[in-house]
Amino acid sequence: LAEIPPLRLRTRLRYDTGRYFAEAEGVFSAAQEFVNTDLLETRTPGCGIANMVVGANLGAFTVQAIASTIFDELYYENLSYQRDPFRSGGRGYEPGVNLFINFTYRFGGR
Repeated sequence: LAEIPPLRLRTRLRYDTGRYFAEAEGVFSAAQEFVNTDLLETRTPGCGIANMVVGANLGAFTVQAIASTIFDELYYENLSYQRDPFRSGGRGYEPGVNLFINFTYRFGGR
């Protein structure tokens, strides 16, 4: 079976007072052992990343600050080759630390 991803574990810990919240997340992927050598695929090592979210519920508004890949790990997802049939199988590395701020408004109240 082609391109079956390796085992992935996602775990979260959340603290929530109703008004303020914080969340820590770990995402872990096992190594990709079964590859198609006819397509020049190579094994992908396992990896683990951490993400953080802090936020506040302010009535109908919610604001969140999100940091992903907080330890700035250099990694790539399994079989993340550039998927053009004429490419040489180069890896597409995932971006480093990303910072986001989300603002949400809920219509109709709670």
